[in-house]
Amino acid sequence: MANAQTKATKKYQAKMGIIRKSFTTHQTTADQFKKACEIAGVSQNAAVNEFMKEFIAKYLPEEKVDG
Repeated sequence: MANAQTKATKKYQAKMGIIRKSFTTHQTTADQFKKACEIAGVSQNAAVNEFMKEFIAKYLPEEKVDG
């Protein structure tokens, strides 16, 4: 059974519309991305989210980018 913190986190994520995404990639690409993020001083999550926002803005300019 989930503890109180896990339940609270899931409740918060549901309220905020936060979901978990996963994808496959080559090991080398993943390793290089991790290293690049470390050098840049950003989390992998932050880098992926920034890319997604820029991509949305480019291809769906009429849409507001949330998050």
